[in-house]
Amino acid sequence: MARAGHPFTFTKRILLGMFFAMLAMIVAAIVEHFRLNSFWPYPDFPCQSRGINQTIGNTVYQAADMSIVWQIPQYALIGVSEVFASVASLQFAVTVAPKSMKAVITGLYYFFSGVGSLLGTAIISTLSYSNTWFNSQDYGNINCRLPCNDSGHSNVTVYSDSDSCHLDYYFYLLAGVELLAMILFLIVANKFGLNVDQLVQTGPSREDNKGKQLERPGANSR
Repeated sequence: MARAGHPFTFTKRILLGMFFAMLAMIVAAIVEHFRLNSFWPYPDFPCQSRGINQTIGNTVYQAADMSIVWQIPQYALIGVSEVFASVASLQFAVTVAPKSMKAVITGLYYFFSGVGSLLGTAIISTLSYSNTWFNSQDYGNINCRLPCNDSGHSNVTVYSDSDSCHLDYYFYLLAGVELLAMILFLIVANKFGLNVDQLVQTGPSREDNKGKQLERPGANSR
């Protein structure tokens, strides 16, 4: 691409990685939507499920009769996202940072990755507490439907969709957050004139360059 006059810059790699992450969340939401419809397939009998029992340890779980193969696309997209965004971000940070700050920068990268995971957990807890898309008493059951009892049967014939757990809506929310992050990244890059590739080409930092000049005092006199 560089030879054709279209270099695959750091900025493009990071944006492409963020785009694939957003796409992965959209695909995950679509798969979850069809999984829920597979688990609750009878509109006229809203509490009659078509799940299968799976025993893990001493606990019996109800799962949708759907192959796990359907999850391959979303994980593949996340993998592609990591290849572009994570690798480019780390390479940029380590290349531009002063030699004495490289370990700190790498640590900060993984620190904020952990912060992102904590924020995801906080969002789910907040939604569960407010009974939005999740229920505070579902105990991790993503198939929950409030009018129905534990056996999946009830006399209820009409229910509100807001009474059901919707992990698919949460995935759509994450896709929206990723889109917002892409927009903010573009704004910051343009507003502050952040030319990632130019920074990488000019070297790690002024401090490192001074050190090299002290080691070779006659380098600038040639």
